[in-house]
Amino acid sequence: MFARRRSLEELTAKLDAVLAKIAAHPLQSPLVVAASEVIGTHEGEDRVAIDRALAEQHLPSLTELGKMTIRSMYSLVRLQCKRYKLIEAIARLKRQQGIPPEEEAPGNDGSTSVSAEGILPEEETP
Repeated sequence: MFARRRSLEELTAKLDAVLAKIAAHPLQSPLVVAASEVIGTHEGEDRVAIDRALAEQHLPSLTELGKMTIRSMYSLVRLQCKRYKLIEAIARLKRQQGIPPEEEAPGNDGSTSVSAEGILPEEETP
């Protein structure tokens, strides 16, 4: 009849599992990230020039990246939605328990990382 309340430890363990799945996702692989950077530096150029730059660095072509995106985007979006819901649930539970929110340590890439101790990145703070 009523859903059982999850503990803070249970929620943070689930969040850590989701974050690990996001980090291991195919669209987060070093090859895809590097290819995205190459595409970003060649913005405005034609497809052939971008494909040539990708091939020079032994990265997936635009066609391969497109296929990977189509196959993998849905699962990444679902993981990101789970991550957001867990972050919200942790923040709500901490507010209910009177636990002050803790500041987040920035990640290596400049983004905020959500650990078992943290709650929301600055841009998601309600």
